Amino acid sequence: MFGNSDLVKILPWDTLPNDFNPDKLAATVKRLLNKHGLKDVVYVKPKNKSIEQMIMNAVDENDIDKLKTLLIKDNFYIEKLGKNYQVRVLHNDERVTSVAVDKGGRVFMRTEKPRNMGAGAGTTLVTFRTPTPKIGKKLHPLILR
Repeated sequence: MFGNSDLVKILPWDTLPNDFNPDKLAATVKRLLNKHGLKDVVYVKPKNKSIEQMIMNAVDENDIDKLKTLLIKDNFYIEKLGKNYQVRVLHNDERVTSVAVDKGGRVFMRTEKPRNMGAGAGTTLVTFRTPTPKIGKKLHPLILR
């Protein structure tokens, strides 16, 4: 879904400190995500792998007419996170394992471990992904064409 380099620095990915407080860190992460406008982003995901593959093929073939028939709201799950979401910092006895962003009692997105996104000394990011093929249950009226 997206990546953030600030989370690499503010979370103890390798070793938990003695004064580790996951609730305090969750509040810090939420402030950071709000600062970056997470609540205002509209998330769009193809409804299934078939649609996703057809879009990728049309892009590869530069088939604009085909894309016009595929890039319509009926082919996508569409959701805006909004301001009523929770952040959880998940950990084991040794380190932070991930960050979960919850909405409406379900995981909306979850992080992976920090990783280098470039060759050599490239940027290290904490990336967020959806845990399921479906972003959300309630679809918002967004027309893509």
